Amino acid sequence: MKLSRNAPCPCGSGKKYKHCCGGQSNILDGLNPNDFQSIDQLNDYMEVLMDQKNSQPLKEFLGLSPKQMRLILGDPWNAPEIVTYKKGWYPKRSIAFDMVVRLLNAIGPDGVKSTQKGKLPLKIVMPIWEEMPKDEFQAMVRIRSEDHFRELSTVRICMELAGLIKLQKGHFSLTKKGQDLTYLNKRGELFLEVIMADTRKYNWGYHDGCEDIHIIQDSFLYTLYMLSIFGKDWRLTKFIEDRFLEAFPAALDEVEGNAYFSQEETLRKCYRIRSLDRFAHFWGLIKMREIKTEDAFSNNYEFKASELSDWLTFHA
Repeated sequence: MKLSRNAPCPCGSGKKYKHCCGGQSNILDGLNPNDFQSIDQLNDYMEVLMDQKNSQPLKEFLGLSPKQMRLILGDPWNAPEIVTYKKGWYPKRSIAFDMVVRLLNAIGPDGVKSTQKGKLPLKIVMPIWEEMPKDEFQAMVRIRSEDHFRELSTVRICMELAGLIKLQKGHFSLTKKGQDLTYLNKRGELFLEVIMADTRKYNWGYHDGCEDIHIIQDSFLYTLYMLSIFGKDWRLTKFIEDRFLEAFPAALDEVEGNAYFSQEETLRKCYRIRSLDRFAHFWGLIKMREIKTEDAFSNNYEFKASELSDWLTFHA
């Protein structure tokens, strides 16, 4: 069967066929079907060949094989042969997780009435806003509702998706799971629940207006893999953007350029916002800072992930 060059590669790399096996010599080259006594025997041989190919480390995957990449993309929270998570760990400095804890305590055992739109009331929103580190919220705005506090809105949605809080009949309350995880000795379990909900159920494109580029969110564990390798010292985020583009060049086909930004510039910005700023930095997995330049329109950022290895251990 002839594969379309734009179809997903059957090797499982997550790349388009033309950017993967389609750009290499065909696996059938030099193979004589007459050497096999049956179709089943030929299929068995082909399966061995394909498994060998999928097990080979690739430079563009930073030493991971297509088989390992398939696990990273398809089952990131249940791939112990690729990565293990330290039980009980949680970030000590995390904007998002701090909000999670504060919101659990604010709702408390008695719950709280929601707004007519089903959002958090201002009496819950304002105290959390006032306690946030102002160096992380430089673009200060006047908070009149949850909608003006995007970060808290994201956390609230993730907590609902994680089954920690619920909204019924205009009233927010803690679920049984939420009540069980309010204790200090359950912080690690609480962190795991909300970050799993963020990566698996929450739509990362909800607030940023970029196109639906699913590979950015699907590859969150590969992003953490890259950060764990290259994040020991401060480094430009552009370096990680380059590695992402090398691994997933087909992502460019999902982006439309415009009069101001090319496809690549749009993709880079979207990846940096979603994967680095609003995921890794937001959850306290990396440190991130802007580099000031003479060009007021230049956006250069650095990251450092020196503590990420406290939580993750990759076995690739």
